[in-house]
Amino acid sequence: MARAVTADRRAAQWENPRMDEIVVVDDDALIRELLAEWLGEAGYRVRQAGTGGEALQLLRGQPAGLLIT
Repeated sequence: MARAVTADRRAAQWENPRMDEIVVVDDDALIRELLAEWLGEAGYRVRQAGTGGEALQLLRGQPAGLLIT
């Protein structure tokens, strides 16, 4: 039963991603940080990942409205 609840919760998250949140993925930390800073100043919540695997882990926890690679 707990597994079904978890699956339902995940499905609900994907149906309602945070549209004010952006995930920036780049292996170049400087580029990633510059984009994150610029987007943060524009009012977005930004999460960063250095690899595709890191991005997937972030998105499993909470989907984002936009993914920039």
